[in-house]
Amino acid sequence: MQRILFTIIVLSIISFGMIGYTTNKKNIPTNFLLTSDGSAATTWLSQVLNNIHTVYCTHYNADLNGELIDVEHISIDKYFQIIRSKANTDSKYVGNVHGYILNMLQDVELPQNLIIANLIRHPITLLDSSEKFWAKKEHGKEFYNYFIKYLDDSRNNFFTKSVNHYTPSYAEALEYDRELHKKYTIDPSEYNTFEYWVFLINLGRFDRIHANMQTADALGIPQFKFEDYTQDPKTLQTIIQFITKNQKTISNHAASRLVNIPAQNVTRDNKPSPEQIYASWSDWKKIAFAIHIEHIGGKKNNAYVQNGYDLSFIEEKF
Repeated sequence: MQRILFTIIVLSIISFGMIGYTTNKKNIPTNFLLTSDGSAATTWLSQVLNNIHTVYCTHYNADLNGELIDVEHISIDKYFQIIRSKANTDSKYVGNVHGYILNMLQDVELPQNLIIANLIRHPITLLDSSEKFWAKKEHGKEFYNYFIKYLDDSRNNFFTKSVNHYTPSYAEALEYDRELHKKYTIDPSEYNTFEYWVFLINLGRFDRIHANMQTADALGIPQFKFEDYTQDPKTLQTIIQFITKNQKTISNHAASRLVNIPAQNVTRDNKPSPEQIYASWSDWKKIAFAIHIEHIGGKKNNAYVQNGYDLSFIEEKF
């Protein structure tokens, strides 16, 4: 019933020609959500959008002053009340990047003036980026240690006691581990290491990521590609027009300037291609990813390919 409610609301929004354009009343403020599973230059994109006059854009679960907002335990209406109270009075377009994942919206009633788009990235570079992010951050080691602590003798209790949002990925990581051991004999030096579990914990999100892409495609929710909006000024122009319901445009010169704003975690030059990253993986990583591809029905007919991502180099059988 909850999924049906989400579908009906979004489809009613689409029926007006653009997601979020659900009323003829004038001067109603526009709220937008750019949903994302992360590792898609979301911090950078929120900073870019805040360069646009009359746009106020928060990132993840904090306002622009770094004050945390508990997005998982308040309604979306309440969330926008909070961030609008913090925005400038002339901020007509208020929204968030990466504070919500698309499936989080399936259990709630959405405001009528809400605009939704989904941010996506090639699964190989997304997985590589996520893995590197965890490896260099203390919180990655903290969650890894927490995971390992309960792994051997408290698996069931772990899932009921844990309250952090990585718990579903932990469960998926264990399932991938079981499937991987059925298909491949892992070298003991590679098993039960930080790299091993960080890879599987991150891969554990990908069935959900793919399902969210399918949902967006089915409901006509626009999906903007990381590879485009971090390099192509026209894609940035499209995003700005989208979140402002075609009320605001920027020049080609301004878009070119914005797309070249430096970003800490975005490498634009000499970055490896998805195929190069895949070729550098150990066999167990390739097999683990092949399990994911098997979950989504193969490498030829899936949401990745339908959104223009090349998976032709992926091995499905070992």
